[in-house]
Amino acid sequence: MYNSAGAQPPHDQNAPDAKEMRSVVLTGFGNLSKIKVYKSPYPIVGPGEVLIRVQACGINFQDLLVRQGVVDNLPNTPLILGYEAAGYVEALGEGAEGFPVGAPVIAFTRYGSMAEYVVAPTSRCYRMPQGMSFEDGAALLLNYVTAYLILFHVVSIKKDKIALIHSAGGGVGCAAAQLCNLLDNVTLIGTASKCKHEQLRKMGLYTYLFDRYQQEYIDEVKQLSPYGVDVVLDSVAGENVAKGINLVKPMGHYVLYGSSSSLLNDLPPPGTSNLADGVGAKAGGGGILGSTFSGFGMTKQQITSAAGAPLSKWLPTQKVNQWWQVEKVNPIKLFEDNRSIGGFNLINLLFDQGQHDLVQEVVRELFRLYKENKIKPVIDSTWAMEEVCEAMQRMQEHKNVGKLLIVTSQLPRNTHNNNPQQ
Repeated sequence: MYNSAGAQPPHDQNAPDAKEMRSVVLTGFGNLSKIKVYKSPYPIVGPGEVLIRVQACGINFQDLLVRQGVVDNLPNTPLILGYEAAGYVEALGEGAEGFPVGAPVIAFTRYGSMAEYVVAPTSRCYRMPQGMSFEDGAALLLNYVTAYLILFHVVSIKKDKIALIHSAGGGVGCAAAQLCNLLDNVTLIGTASKCKHEQLRKMGLYTYLFDRYQQEYIDEVKQLSPYGVDVVLDSVAGENVAKGINLVKPMGHYVLYGSSSSLLNDLPPPGTSNLADGVGAKAGGGGILGSTFSGFGMTKQQITSAAGAPLSKWLPTQKVNQWWQVEKVNPIKLFEDNRSIGGFNLINLLFDQGQHDLVQEVVRELFRLYKENKIKPVIDSTWAMEEVCEAMQRMQEHKNVGKLLIVTSQLPRNTHNNNPQQ
């Protein structure tokens, strides 16, 4: 039995394999070999919940971090991955109102959405506006809600400001850029891999683009704006935290909303065709396993042998990968410099802190902007469920511009892997 799964037949009782569905299952923590497409039972729809027949679901960087076990509050495995889905209402639990069967909806989940069916409470389901595709719905939900809440609730960005956005080509980066461009005279500085610059320029989202891997973007930014920037949105963490805080001008804001630098380099060597074969973490290859790791007295062999387990099993604390690269923040210094720093985690806001009404309000506003053609989700690519490892590898290699989606009806590009495992 998988987490977030139960046993409930779908609305169509005559459908083949009526009590089973395909799902993306994390079998344990580690590399891509831990991801499997299995047949699993339909989830049980409980009181106040909606059963959704999924048409599209998002792949997020958080899925990669969960796969490797480098997040706090690790879930139990096996579990079905995924945080957001778009599809049709298939059935309603007792007391669930406002969602007629057959209505198109999008929903937040804490795991479980990378499947053909998923359940979600009505408080985290949203009726899609007319004309919105399921792909756009799945691409909009987590990324645009995150960007909107950071920009207009956490930092209250205004016209004539300067914003620096890391991971400019990612889903949140593209969303934040579109939302900033709704304001007058906002200067947007983005950092992204060099291979993404041409496409981002064609999209016209950013005023300036830098490659933080190839150039010292701090000097470049200070040449453009000697006093710094008004807003820094950081999804990378690590050494970028101190750099970002120091770039913030008086009355400016630094916001951390991710930690992609925590991800291990566990991809297969170039030219390896089977993503599930022989994939091991590479010591000293970047991310959290940089040169500073030697301070813990572990050999390369010890690191490699331990890499199959979640970090919480082989590091002194789950927070180690954060604090060894992050300078301590001095509140007195912030007071003297008139700077603000903050953090944002949408999943915690929804699932642990109960801010459903706030998110409902933001989703309604985003739907309005979508219907008025003021925002349009940037979709990098869509994938069959059986291609989830290839999609995750594309994201981990930082090749995507915009959102990666699983479309449940899409057939795999390669026919050798088109049967889910029993």
